[in-house]
Amino acid sequence: MDFKKKRWISLYVGFAIEALAGNGYAWSVYQTPLVEKYGWSISQVSSAYTMAFISGMFLSLFLGARLRKMFKTRTEVLLGGLCYGGAIFLMSQMTGQIWQLYILHGFLSSLGVCMTYPVLIAYSQEIFPERPGFAGGTMAAGYGLGAVIWAPLATKIYTTTGDISYSFFYLGLVFIGGMVLLSLFLYTPPAGFRDRMIAEAGADIKVGGAKTRALVYDVDKPQLIRTPLFYMMMVSMTLGIACGGMIINQGSPIVQLKFDMAATAAATVVSMLAVGNTIGRFLWGYISDRIGKVETVKILHSLMAFFMLMLLILDNKILFVLMLMGTTFCYGGLACLLAPVTGELFGNRNISANYSVAYTAYGLSALIGPLVIANVRQTTGEYTFGYVFAIAFSLVALAVALGIERKANKIREEGMLQQ
Repeated sequence: MDFKKKRWISLYVGFAIEALAGNGYAWSVYQTPLVEKYGWSISQVSSAYTMAFISGMFLSLFLGARLRKMFKTRTEVLLGGLCYGGAIFLMSQMTGQIWQLYILHGFLSSLGVCMTYPVLIAYSQEIFPERPGFAGGTMAAGYGLGAVIWAPLATKIYTTTGDISYSFFYLGLVFIGGMVLLSLFLYTPPAGFRDRMIAEAGADIKVGGAKTRALVYDVDKPQLIRTPLFYMMMVSMTLGIACGGMIINQGSPIVQLKFDMAATAAATVVSMLAVGNTIGRFLWGYISDRIGKVETVKILHSLMAFFMLMLLILDNKILFVLMLMGTTFCYGGLACLLAPVTGELFGNRNISANYSVAYTAYGLSALIGPLVIANVRQTTGEYTFGYVFAIAFSLVALAVALGIERKANKIREEGMLQQ
């Protein structure tokens, strides 16, 4: 079978693997049961979520490119599935010491995700170089879909058994088996495939409004980290992702506190947030291939600020939940665009290595968003000021994105004049 056809198998298999790896987005439904079972504080449990992102940041930064050179995509994802599923399974055996949660969820699970999520996102850019937004959005949508499946399932197991450890036990086994099996259907693109597909696409390249943009830079990892535009991108994307991370991390406690919801009803809301996240990844990836990646990022920052403002104002339960879904809708878009934006600004030739650096935006965002909103809740007893911080972050991110657009277009124009 020609790889042009086989890549569709790999894309949908990657989508399914990402869904298995997306259990982290269901984290808010685990928080209260863990607090109740082991007597840990909300901030202690929330810190495990943050630690997972931070360790993922450093693992991707220092090991990501090296692992990509050592292993084929298939092999790395298989090993990642063993680490990730194994960590979830071992969480069922915890004896109540907080360091166990930090090692298993904060490090080992994060290592497994580091060997699956960013690897498959970069892989999507390699197998669909002519449609990077669509491919990256599809892979990222699978990751967002995880909470739609795992949040209600984990809650159902918990409410049936009365012990959150059973949720970790059964889900861990599912993750190990599913990710290992599916990884066997990830195929390696042949030499020259990227250039051939871009040539076949034959998209017009021009400054402003084109589906395919002229490159701003075409650099490798050492050059990337010496480029000021890279740090502008990181600021804009990190702050945007941090805003959505606040809601992802605290979605269940937010609605339980504001509307006195039961855990099962709150789990349904978490699933709805995951639906917003998933739809955002599909839709905004597709849109970005039509209007440009940076243009799409600007829209997402503007919408995020609006939705956070509505959370400050609204008291109606239905409207409030819809606004929460809006924030994850934007979060999903920003998450799926990190790799395509990196490719649009810095070239796809070195996308695997460059994305391993750009992926640190997730870790940096976890230092900001979830910690801010968790501490706001612990200090004030509510989440109001967390939304205020999110509005400020979104507006700063938007201003930086406008600066990126101006600088990128100036560099493109200068490059065209020199030709």
